[in-house]
Amino acid sequence: MTHSDALDIGIENKPVHVLQDVFFTESLEGQSFQHVQFNNTGAKELKFENCDFRYCTFDRAYFHKCQFIKCNFTGSRFVDSNFRGASFDGCDFEYTTFRTTLIDSYELLRNLPAWPNARRELLRILRLNAESIGDGKAAKILVREELAASREHLKKARQAKEKYYSTKYRPLPKRLQAYWQSLAVWVDWHLWGHGEYPWRLLRTIMLGLVVAGLYRIVCDSNVTWGLTAREAVSASASHFLDVAQTFVGVIPDDFPSGLAATLSLFRYVMLGLFISVLYKRLSRR
Repeated sequence: MTHSDALDIGIENKPVHVLQDVFFTESLEGQSFQHVQFNNTGAKELKFENCDFRYCTFDRAYFHKCQFIKCNFTGSRFVDSNFRGASFDGCDFEYTTFRTTLIDSYELLRNLPAWPNARRELLRILRLNAESIGDGKAAKILVREELAASREHLKKARQAKEKYYSTKYRPLPKRLQAYWQSLAVWVDWHLWGHGEYPWRLLRTIMLGLVVAGLYRIVCDSNVTWGLTAREAVSASASHFLDVAQTFVGVIPDDFPSGLAATLSLFRYVMLGLFISVLYKRLSRR
C-alpha cells in the first residue's frame, strides 16, 4: 500500500479557503465560512448574524465594534487579533482558543458553553489570553468563573446522573477519583476560596479560634452549670482571649502545650495562605 493510498482511508477532504487582506464592507447573515483562514482581514461596525465560523482561523484579524449574533465559532482559533468593542449574543465558542487577542472577556461570559467541563476549558483559555494582554481585572474574574465551573463539573461527575457523566465515570476507579477531586476542591474552596476570596480565609481563622475557645471552655473544670451568667461570660471571654493571644504568639503561662502547638501550626498555615493570596494579587498588577 502506497502512502497516498493510506491517506485515502478514513479521511475526508475539507477545502480550506484563505481570505487574505480582505475588509468586509457590508453586514452578512446566514453565511458559512467553515475552515476559512482569515489572514489580516477586518470589518468595522458591521453585523454578522447566524454565520458559521466553525474551525476558522483568525490571524491578525480586526473586527472593530462588530456585532456577532447567533454565530458558531466551534473549534475556531483567534491569534494576534483585535475584536475591540465587538459584541457577541447567543454565539457558540466550544473548543475555541484565543492567543494574544484583544477581546472583551465580559462579552464572552454571556456566551459560555452549557457543559461545565467545556465551560471550564474555555474560561481557562480566556484567562490565559487576558493575562497575555495584561488585562488583570478580567483575568481575576475569569479565574473565579473557571473555578466555579470546575466545582460544578466535579459535582456532576460525583453524582453521575446525566448520561455523559454516568458513562464516563461508571468505572469505580474514575468514580473514586471524582470523589477525591471533589473533596479536595470543596476543602480548598471553603478553606480560603481558592485564594481568590480573602474573606473566606478570615472566616476560617475566626472559625478556628472559636473552636479552640470552645474546646478550652469544655476542658476547664472551673466552668460549671453553677456559675452565674456574669461569671460564665467572664470565664468564656478569658478563654477566648487566651486563644487569640496564643494564635498571635503570646502564650499565657497556664495555657495547655498541646493546644498551643496546634494553634501555632494553624497560625503558620494561615500565614502561608495569606502570603499566597497577597502574591496572587500583586502578580496580576
